[in-house]
Amino acid sequence: MISILSTTPISPVSPVTNVVPLRLVLLVSLIKEAFEDWKRFQNDNCNQQYSS
Repeated sequence: MISILSTTPISPVSPVTNVVPLRLVLLVSLIKEAFEDWKRFQNDNCNQQYSS
């Protein structure tokens, strides 16, 4: 919400100061979730090989 409001002409701050940190946090979160999903996928495949 703050990021959207900062894009208005009456805002005293630049939109970049709000959007860049938000994107950085979302990017780090996305990378972390993708890594955890990949490890879970590998673990599931390993478990399936041993159970067969």
